Amino acid sequence: MIMGGSKMLIVHKKSKILVCMASMLWAVLVLTSCSRVEETINEIELVAPVALTYAPVPVKKGNIQKMTLYDTYVIPYTEELAFERDGVFSRFHVRIGDKVKQGQILAELDNEDYLEQIKKLKDKIADTKKQYEAKINRMYDEIMINEIILETLDKSLNEEQNEDNKVKIHEDIITRQADNTILNEKIKLEKDLMEVELLRLQEELEEASKLSSQSQLVAPFDGEIISVSHWAREGYYQRQENPVIGIADTKVKMVTCKYISETDIDSYLDYYFFKDGKKYPITYVPYDPEEYSAIVLNEGVPISTFVFTEEAVDVEISDWGIICMVKESRENVLTVPIDAVMRDSTGSYVYVLENGKRLKRMVSTGLSDTISIEIVEGLMEGENVFTEN
Repeated sequence: MIMGGSKMLIVHKKSKILVCMASMLWAVLVLTSCSRVEETINEIELVAPVALTYAPVPVKKGNIQKMTLYDTYVIPYTEELAFERDGVFSRFHVRIGDKVKQGQILAELDNEDYLEQIKKLKDKIADTKKQYEAKINRMYDEIMINEIILETLDKSLNEEQNEDNKVKIHEDIITRQADNTILNEKIKLEKDLMEVELLRLQEELEEASKLSSQSQLVAPFDGEIISVSHWAREGYYQRQENPVIGIADTKVKMVTCKYISETDIDSYLDYYFFKDGKKYPITYVPYDPEEYSAIVLNEGVPISTFVFTEEAVDVEISDWGIICMVKESRENVLTVPIDAVMRDSTGSYVYVLENGKRLKRMVSTGLSDTISIEIVEGLMEGENVFTEN
């Protein structure tokens, strides 16, 4: 008795007998037909079933590259700007989206202390120079007075008749000549001391001026402000390693991807940007070691950056593309589409169109990329293999 919905179907014993007889007859027919099918299969060539969605494609020569691919977007060249010294942040002169010119002041640190120090050093330099020059000039005056006196003494010596007086005049001349010699040595020494002192003060002034100039962030090129740090606020201490402003140059295009070390970059035969079936040469931009260390220490995520080595007129900002890193390369080798080659426990094989039939053939393969695969043995140029249409 079989229940179905609200109805009830009763199967009589006679019906059960008929069902059983029918089942036995079906089993006999299946066994008979299976043995005949097996005989038929053993008599014909082994032809793999190929769906109607598959079509023959010629085996041809071409170039194969084994590559690692990285998704990327085209972005403008950007720089993150940071102050060259620590200091108390003063103010921004720009906002996100502003267009700026090269050399334009973008942000500043508090600079009053350095301006005061510069003023004091300039005053000190002027005072030091004045003091030394006054001292030296006094000694020059003494020398000049002695020279005048010496002229008088020389004249007196020649006119004097008394020997005792001549001796005294001669001693006075020797004394004054010695004084002038000493004064000239002192002048030389004072000049050397003044030069050393002024040089020290000038170095301090240059250092203070340098630090003062580092209180300003200026635009390194014409561009657009794309970011400002929310940590940089008036009156807050700002460390030199922390970026403050991001600026983009939309005239210069670049691409980025997840980080690839410089060692890995050197291991590739070639690399390029690929978009819409066209290759564009690019150049890897390595990190400055200090910059990379700062990113890692601050738990940031480093990325790899490339710039176009030639003008990419067909590439626009925000375009999507692929960075192709070529590990191996083969030129002028037999190739077939990668989905034409199948594999099982016996090895690699393809289905070949031969005398109007689709026949299985074992092949040896070599290098492959995401599109094609190298055929080392098993096929000849011009033959047709089946691949997904």
